[in-house]
Amino acid sequence: RILEVGAGTGSSTAAMLDGLSQSSDGEKMTSRIETYTFTDVSSGFFEKAQEKFKAHKNILEYRTLNVEKDVSGQGFELKSYDFIVAGNVIHATADIKKSLTNLQRLLKPGGKLILHEGIRQDYLWSGISFGQLPGWWLGVEPIRQWNPWITPAQWDVILTIYGRASLLASCRWDVILKEAGFSGVDLNLPDRQDPNLHTQSLLIGTAVEPSGAQPQTVIVTTTQSCDSELITALKSHLELTLKIPNVSAMHYLDLANTDLSKSVCISVMELERPVLSDLAMTEYNNIQHLLVTCAGIIWITGDILTNPSFNMITGLTRTVRWERDIDEVNLVTLSVCEPRPGVNDLVSSIGRLYSQQFISTLTADKINGEYMLRSASFFSAHV
Repeated sequence: RILEVGAGTGSSTAAMLDGLSQSSDGEKMTSRIETYTFTDVSSGFFEKAQEKFKAHKNILEYRTLNVEKDVSGQGFELKSYDFIVAGNVIHATADIKKSLTNLQRLLKPGGKLILHEGIRQDYLWSGISFGQLPGWWLGVEPIRQWNPWITPAQWDVILTIYGRASLLASCRWDVILKEAGFSGVDLNLPDRQDPNLHTQSLLIGTAVEPSGAQPQTVIVTTTQSCDSELITALKSHLELTLKIPNVSAMHYLDLANTDLSKSVCISVMELERPVLSDLAMTEYNNIQHLLVTCAGIIWITGDILTNPSFNMITGLTRTVRWERDIDEVNLVTLSVCEPRPGVNDLVSSIGRLYSQQFISTLTADKINGEYMLRSASFFSAHV
């Protein structure tokens, strides 16, 4: 089920329908879509859209929607859509956070928001062209005083976490999406690779719901060979972006005497080299304590495709899941494929996985226990 906001003349609609439709049979279109809800603030576009998309009439419905107002009061069912598409629409609303919060209420947990937005405030042509229109000045946020688009030059914390100017705009969107009940920017697809020419982005976020069972402590277990830059960046991301309290780093040989019953552990001890394949008894006892007592874990390894020894944790966690079935403990493995992403990208990906597995209220059938990270995308083991 897909809902499009501010569909207007249907340019985004055409791309979505063409991409998700499999074949044509006269006036009926075979499609992966159950329903596609074409909305705009007024019904003025509907007549032409109905003619333009008549081949898809079996799946299309047309409804008015103002995203700045209560969506349930407009007759929309909450938590009922799998995807929401908004092409150059959200920046035209007065309060972006309020608009996104309203959209989040319409998405199922785990549903995707697809935004197409301008991200540059420093281009003069946009203000000169559109600044004559009153809608250009609707934004109530101070950062949008002169331009409705978003750029986060003021946000030093976000810059520290991500560490590069080319992600400025998407980082600001990342913060806003999190405040509105989304995972943040899961994927940022720029219109140009050259940052000087980059003016538009396709941004994708996931609807999440805060869980009352969020752990109070996350322990990042490390070995001596672990990259200190990674540990520092990961701690900062967990504390400042995901708002996890009391994040600490601990060597895995110090775990045996630590109470982990309320802790989710992120293990990077096997990111550089396999550890489980050659354990002394003391090392084994510490890892055993970690696996059988922690509240949850994300165990991160190097590339299992190039070194099978990294895959030992997969079999071990499958066994522990059965032994701790009554605890409903969440044991997650993540293999990072070569070429390995940079520190900032890797930290961002770990944060996304942590948020999905331990903060959101996704049901068990919506999450997995084994993942592979390749080219900033997660792959899971499904038949």
